[in-house]
Order: sequence, then C-alpha cells, then structure tokens
Amino acid sequence: MYSSSGIYQFPTLTDAALQRKDGQYASRVLGWLSDAIIEGDAVNTQDPNYDKIAQSMRYVSGDQQPSPDSPGLPQFMEPMIFNFCEKALKAHASALTDLKPTFGWRSLNPKYQMHAQQLNLLSIAWWLNNQADLSFGDVVKMAWAAGTGDMMIEWNPGLPGGGDHQVIPKDPRDTLPWRPGRYGDEQTWQGAIFREIWSVNSLREKYPYAAAAITTTDDSLLGSIKGIFFRRPQQFQTPADPLSNLGGGARMAGPPRSGDCILYRAYLDDRTRNLGSRPIVMGEKSFQYTVEPGGYMYPTKRLVVSTQDLILYDGPNPYWHGKFPFARLHLWKLPWHFLGQSQLASLTGVQNAINLAGKHMKMGIEQWMDRQVVLDRNAVSEATAKSYDSRKPGFTFKLKTNVVDPSKVVTKLDGPNPQVLAQNFQWFTSLKSDFQSLAGTGNLEALLQMRSQLPAGDTLEKYQEMLTPELRMEGRMMEAFLRRASAQLSFNTFQFMDSAKRIAILGDAGALLEDFDYEPDSLIPAMSNTMPQQVGVDPLGAPMLMHVPNPDYDPAFDKNLPRSVRAQTMAKLMVFVVAPNSVLAFNAQQEKMMKFQLARMGYYDAWSLAEAMEIPNFGSPPPMPLPPMPPLKPEQTATPEALMLLLAQNPGKYIMDPASGQILEMRVPITVVERLQAQMMMGIGMTENPAGRKASGGDTPKQEEKSDGNGGTRTTTTESKK
Repeated sequence: MYSSSGIYQFPTLTDAALQRKDGQYASRVLGWLSDAIIEGDAVNTQDPNYDKIAQSMRYVSGDQQPSPDSPGLPQFMEPMIFNFCEKALKAHASALTDLKPTFGWRSLNPKYQMHAQQLNLLSIAWWLNNQADLSFGDVVKMAWAAGTGDMMIEWNPGLPGGGDHQVIPKDPRDTLPWRPGRYGDEQTWQGAIFREIWSVNSLREKYPYAAAAITTTDDSLLGSIKGIFFRRPQQFQTPADPLSNLGGGARMAGPPRSGDCILYRAYLDDRTRNLGSRPIVMGEKSFQYTVEPGGYMYPTKRLVVSTQDLILYDGPNPYWHGKFPFARLHLWKLPWHFLGQSQLASLTGVQNAINLAGKHMKMGIEQWMDRQVVLDRNAVSEATAKSYDSRKPGFTFKLKTNVVDPSKVVTKLDGPNPQVLAQNFQWFTSLKSDFQSLAGTGNLEALLQMRSQLPAGDTLEKYQEMLTPELRMEGRMMEAFLRRASAQLSFNTFQFMDSAKRIAILGDAGALLEDFDYEPDSLIPAMSNTMPQQVGVDPLGAPMLMHVPNPDYDPAFDKNLPRSVRAQTMAKLMVFVVAPNSVLAFNAQQEKMMKFQLARMGYYDAWSLAEAMEIPNFGSPPPMPLPPMPPLKPEQTATPEALMLLLAQNPGKYIMDPASGQILEMRVPITVVERLQAQMMMGIGMTENPAGRKASGGDTPKQEEKSDGNGGTRTTTTESKK
C-alpha cells in the first residue's frame, strides 16, 4: 500500500505500476501530464514579457523591420540596419562569462579541505576541456535578450572518458512550471516539465525496451517547441509503412512529419510513502536505494519521461541532489513578473529610431547626389528624356533645332537642405550615445580592455568608475546563478566521478586517501570506527594486526550509511565562493595586483603568477622530493619490513630522506610553498633588491628617455606616478 503523492489529482501508486504492468495507471499519468503541460504553458504565456521574447530574439538577429504601416518610414528604400542590439549582447555575454579565476570551493571542515581542492581542480579542468564558458555564454545571451535563461545541468555518461558534466542552454518557454512558488527560486516549484525535441532514432537507442512504440510527432505539434534550435517542418508526406515504397508501391498520404518526436521530462515533488511492511528497492544501479516501511518512495523527486502517447520512464530522479536539474538566470528580475524583464525592453525603440535616422540620412545624401531634374520636352526627344541620368559623366544627347538657349534645357532642382542633413546626423549620433548609455556597452568595453593591461595603482579607481549600478546588479545576479548551479555540479561529481576518471584528468593529484578506504572508487569517505594496526610479526614473518579506534572516524561518513546520504553530508560541507564583483573582473584585477606584489617580495612563485596572469606555455615545476600526497597510512611505515616493501613496490616514487629519515615522494609541487622550494632549488625567482629605492608598482610600466649627464640619453623603465 502507498500513500497519496501529495500532487493534485495525480494517480496513487500501485505495486503493478512499479512493475510496469498496469496500463490503466500509465494512461491516467499521461492524462495528468497533458493537463499539467497546458497549465504550465498558461503560466508562461500569461506573463507580460512572454510575447516580447520572440521580438527580442529577432532584433538581436538583425530582423528589425517595423510593420509596413508605421508612419514616416520610406518603404521604397532597401532595409538599413545598425544592429546595436547584437553589439550590446556580445559585450554583456563576454563580460559575464570570463569566470576562470573568480570562483572556488571551500570546506567548512578543515579536515576535508583536500576534497574542496579536488573540486576546484576538477571544475577548472571541466571548464577548460569542455568549453563550458560557451554554454554559459548562450544562457547569458538568452537571459539578456529574453529576460530569462535556463540551463540544464546533467551528467552525460556518453561523453568521452566515461562521462562528464553537460550544461545545456534552454529557451524558458520550453520550461513548464507546475504550481510554482510565489517566492524564492525555481527550486521552490512543485514540479518542472521540460519540453524537448529528440530524433526518433535517438529515443529508440536510449529506451530500447519501448523502441517499437516510439513514433514521430506531427509537425503541427512540433511547432509548440520554442527552443533555441528549431527545425522548419519539411515539405513531404510520410508513408504509413516506411518500407512500402521499396517495392514500388504508392505512397499513402499522411500528416507531414520531420522524423522528430516531442519528449517531456517531468520532475515532481512526489511525497508517496511506503505503507507496507517490507522494504522496497528503488532506482537503477547508479542511484539505487532502499525504502523502509514508512519512508518516502521518491525522496529526491520523481521523474516521468514520456512522449505524447507513451511513458518511457517512471521512477526516482537519478540525481542525488534532489533538485530540478536546471538553474534559471535573470539579469533583471521584476517581482511582479514570473519571467524576467528583457534588457531590450527599453532599447528597441531607440534601435528603431537609429535605423530610421540612418534611412533618412542615406535618403538625403542620395537625393543630394542624384537631384531631381526637369527637361525641356521641346528641346529633347521622349527617348532622351527617359534615358537621361544626371549622375553619369559625359552624358550627351541631341537637341531639337528650335532650341534658343541650351543651358536651360536641363534644370536641376535643389536637394535637401544641408542644415537639415547636419541636424539629422547629430540626432543619429545622439541616439547612438543614448543606446550605449542604456545598454552599458561603453563601460563594458572599457572593462574588457583593462583586463589585458598590467595591474596599476589606479586600476581599482577606474573599475569603480566604470561599474555602474546596472552592471553591478547583473554581476550579482550572475553570481547567485553560479552558486545555484554549482551545488548540482558538486553533487554530480560525488555521485558519478570515480578515482580512475579523476586520475585521468588530474594525474596523481586526483588520488585521495578515500581511495584506500571501504569504497575505493568514490570521492566520498566511507569510514569505520576502527582501523588495523600492526603490532608485530608471527613466526613466519607475516604482520600481526589488531583493530584500534580510528581517530579520524566521523559517524556522518560511516561505511554502513548509503552513499547517497554520505554524498549529501559532503556536499553540505562544501561552500561555493564567488567574490563580489568578480564576474565583471573587478576582483580578478585586484587579485592580479596582489599576486604581482607578493611575487616581487618573494612570497609567490613564478608558476602560480603565470597562471594568474594567464601566460601560456610557462610550463610547470619539475618533480622534487616532497611529503607524500596523500599521506601514507601508519601501517605502511610502522616497521622496517613494511617500509622496505613500500619502497620496493614503488621504485622511483618514494625515497628516504637521509637527513631526517622520513619517506618523501617524488612529485610535482602543488602548493605555493612547495613551488617556492622548487624555485629556490632552480635558482630563479622575482625578488626585490634590498639596496636602493623600492619599485612602487603604482602605475603601468613605461619606458622614458632621460639625460645621462654627459650630453647623451639613457632609457629607463618607470612604474611610479609622477
């Protein structure tokens, strides 16, 4: 027996439904989904910004033609578009997605700081290897133009290397809310339905047990998709039997189809409880769990995947984080709108005025260069009058014999008033300035230019001047969006990434002490309250062990707890930190200045400085003897026999320091202190000379020619303010 789901009018779960043997239950679920899709579409379409989304997209794409009945528009002229909307969007997307040095993970418990470091390294590797900034850029473009940008956050096992994170930008009109909360973010909704287009072959490959029942969707229904990538319906008729034409038979008429299928993925807050007396196993291998009597059947949400007439999957949400697997970005949010406000809402009118002023200016110049003429019909023939072109040099024609004054045969009328053309140009220039001011383009361009400059003393002052309140608000909204997305990325890392993949990405730095505990493949600790310790050897030379209390034991990571529970504990210990204003490069430039000065004083190594300055091909420090990473277990060095066995099994990796007798590992330095040691061993560095006046570094370095006192000149490099 099962309790109600807590979802309005949703069918109550049955044992037959769990075993996929209840066709009537599946039909009732499909009927509920159909009503929920209509309701979700209604929530979106009732927002005042919904109808403006398509117009904003057209304006960015350059389709900026007003309606033909707009007054004052010379319809006989060819289109003339000055696409400042596209320029503004490029500037905002570029500024908001240059995020490599601005975010990081920290652990609330210093004991698990190594895990936070792993997340940092894996995040940077994923960001660079998968070009995640391009996907984030598409989300920013959608949010800036449409007011709302959605990003799906998934784990794709089909990506190279055994799977990886995948972020997919989505049109907000294809994210259908079910009973959204009045306050809070998208995770407060009671349900979220994602409407997508899939090819039939892809769905059949993903759900082979239902392949025979998966068919194409009529193109009339495919038109409901508002996604970023939209296919126009193909102009052909699909035969009733795909093989009927092979034998020369006639095609049977049917609705036009493109070979695609609409897929719905509905994530629901289902509160169904197990009211029976036996535990029930739920989920598949990667997210399997047991529901005890009285427990929730879907503690991390329920997922229903369906087409128009077929349920492909009905079960637990495969992600441990228990969230809707997407994050929503609003760069400008109005409390009385469900969807965000498009940044183009106040710019389309200015864009229209710019295009109109440009048209008028072009028309005036053409009228001035090709002024209207009046021909004396008594002096020239009808054919000459039709072929005459005042712009053509050396145009000749014959006059009639009764012409008295040839200079009066052709009369050029006055063109537009030059003063009017000058005023129109001033109006055009003023509109451009107003557009850039409203869009913040000028300040963003200046910010992007300053990123490539060496840090100087007045850099922070310039940034403060350029960061307008509007740009600060965009940066804060982007930072909040990153925090929400990062929580799901960290959960997926704990759930799906094993030690083999970590080591493949990070090398030996991807190994952790947890790789030698009770779950070798997991990044999540699996601890026991006791640990083996060698107390001697038996007569045959074998080590004698006894179990002693484990000083590092944490009950929250007990090996008997489900891995999903331990993952939730670990995720709560990790905090995603985004420095204020860092998205707009304010914090990044400040960090560069600080690291540059530390390197001058000898407290920062050259390799870390090159990484901060984004200098390519700088290389990495050479391997050197350092403390083992991760630390060795006590039993590995407890006796001389165990020590010799460790050295024999790892030739070249571990060595004994003759001075201290400690075991060291030959590895590449990781921390700044270790890199400073390598720098000293190599005899390189960037330290100040203690003699003479210290360099202030208060201005951008520049070369100057000065007198050498003997009538000549000398070249100096100055980096101090005058």
